[in-house]
Amino acid sequence: MKNIFLFLVIFASCKSFEKETAAVNELASSWESLTANANGFSEILNFANADYTEKIASVAIDSVAFNALSEEEQSNIITAKNNFMEVGADLSTLTNEFGKLMEDYNAKSDQVMILKELPATQSFTENTLSEVNEITDFVSEADEDLGQFKESLESLKGKLASTHSDLMSLMTEITI
Repeated sequence: MKNIFLFLVIFASCKSFEKETAAVNELASSWESLTANANGFSEILNFANADYTEKIASVAIDSVAFNALSEEEQSNIITAKNNFMEVGADLSTLTNEFGKLMEDYNAKSDQVMILKELPATQSFTENTLSEVNEITDFVSEADEDLGQFKESLESLKGKLASTHSDLMSLMTEITI
């Protein structure tokens, strides 16, 4: 009877290790995917910010030439410039939101590294599964946020190109 009880205890603890190991391995895979997605988005976002910076540097309004324009032409240029600047503000907001997500990501990164080492040592605690579940929830939310960020960025890139084009076409009136 004693041997059967010992066998059941060992079997139960092994089963627990299998469950926790599987959960940690699944989290590790999800984390790597999130990391790749975040890095890819970061590159695209950095490019968009650099593009905006380059475009804004190309927008210089000569005040003497501007003042020589009709009120309607001035109003059109001001409206186009404000539209362009608004896209820049939206891009800045998106960049800040992504930065906050990355702060949360970095805060959880060390915890993930520790969890990834647990299967090798089988040093699981009673909180291991709850920690894995918490981070798994974070990964799901972060993936969802990244999807929304990508959609927003694509929209902003289009608006950036069109508002810059609109402004530059109006600016030719000043230089002609």
